[in-house]
Amino acid sequence: MMFQLLELIENEEDREFCRKLSEQFDSAMYHVAYGILKNSADAEDAVQESYIAIINNLDKISRENCHEAWNYIVTIVRSRAINVYRRRNRESKMDEDTIENLLQESQGDGEIFELPDGSSMSELIGRMKYPYKDVLYLRYYNELSYEEIATALDTTVDNARHISSRARKKLQEKLEKGNSL
Repeated sequence: MMFQLLELIENEEDREFCRKLSEQFDSAMYHVAYGILKNSADAEDAVQESYIAIINNLDKISRENCHEAWNYIVTIVRSRAINVYRRRNRESKMDEDTIENLLQESQGDGEIFELPDGSSMSELIGRMKYPYKDVLYLRYYNELSYEEIATALDTTVDNARHISSRARKKLQEKLEKGNSL
């Protein structure tokens, strides 16, 4: 799947980096997408769309930190899988609770968001609902701009800013209430 897209990359170094990402994360990306979509063909579509987004944003993926790269990639896959789900179910409305349940099922034991330092802040963010946790991870762990977040999540820049603002407020409320692990 990815190998056809590799031909679109002009730089040999970037092409090799994508090849390594594919070897390392391809099955995990499919697993995340399938966990949300529960359909093999749709999961493959979501992974394909994710690869296109990854290729278009190679400069934003950490080449040194595997955890940062995985957080970025899984965020893109989840976003694309939810977009595929929404397209598939356009006639029936999907509320945020349904999305959150799908994400919790696909997330498993939460290892996706565990960082090497075991930071309780990252665990607290990991407990937040979609899309708040994705925006916070992209903004503060991957250090992306709002424009880059909007591209990664397939939304507008203004929406990315609003989600980030609401996410920070929710996080602040949790910290003030003492819910910080």
